[in-house]
Amino acid sequence: MLKIQECRKHYLQFKNSEKDTLTKLISNNTYVMSPHATIRQTYKVILNREIRDTLKDYKIVEYHYKFGDNRVLIRSNKSYKHTNLCLVLSLNRGEIKTVYDNSEDDRHETLDLKNYNRDIDIRNILNN
Repeated sequence: MLKIQECRKHYLQFKNSEKDTLTKLISNNTYVMSPHATIRQTYKVILNREIRDTLKDYKIVEYHYKFGDNRVLIRSNKSYKHTNLCLVLSLNRGEIKTVYDNSEDDRHETLDLKNYNRDIDIRNILNN
């Protein structure tokens, strides 16, 4: 059996059970900043409070499996200076991989869903 090395699934393609599972995993984890995320936070002048708030009130944007690491991109529901804070979380490492802001009115009109795989079963990948 060929092991998947990398795949992505966009929230528009999630089953309710996948969204529920990811939400529980995010909520039940404690996160530390990766060195890269710390550099990005400083460069973008993102406050610790904004990161804490985002971890409490967010929407899941995508799931990304990359070489054994289960990652989730979340976007704050709260606006800071007309932007939403985005965090990439490593569920395996309990680490914030990167942080960045995205314009609050960005609706991703150029998003290409061909870059995502609606057929992957996130819960199956998480259990392996």
